[in-house]
Amino acid sequence: MRYTVKDLLESGQFPEMKLISGESELNREIKGARLLEVANMECFLSGDEILFTSLKAYENVDLQEFVKHLEGLKKKQISAFIVKRDQQTELQRIRFNILLQYAKSQQIPVIEIPKTLYYWGIIKHILTHIYDMETAKLTYFMFGKFSIAVLTRHLLHLLLLTREVGVHRNR
Repeated sequence: MRYTVKDLLESGQFPEMKLISGESELNREIKGARLLEVANMECFLSGDEILFTSLKAYENVDLQEFVKHLEGLKKKQISAFIVKRDQQTELQRIRFNILLQYAKSQQIPVIEIPKTLYYWGIIKHILTHIYDMETAKLTYFMFGKFSIAVLTRHLLHLLLLTREVGVHRNR
């Protein structure tokens, strides 16, 4: 079952989606969907996935390292980026512009969605088009498990940092 970026955009399921780059590469096949939750996400991809991001995974990464991660994503031949633009700071605006320029230079489609549109509905839609229903359900379930595990790891890290800062303040 071949499902492309063009199929997703033309499905009519998500009229809020807006293609902002990569018009010439809409026939890229989508073989999976991933949330870009860690800066080195390229290490966890198998290839031809569509990546969902607000770029928060790169908050603590300098701009040179950010570009290196984009190069790593390119090697995995990602299908497209689906981006929630979160530009509250100048650095977030710069990262978004770097992503957009990079995607244009590599002809990778970039689709923008509003903050009010949840990734999960889009992911579920994609999975039901690239897998049979049983595999789609299992993948969706495992997707949630992985995301919860990553979130838990990040929360534990923050808790440890908070405690560490508290210990230093009390000295």
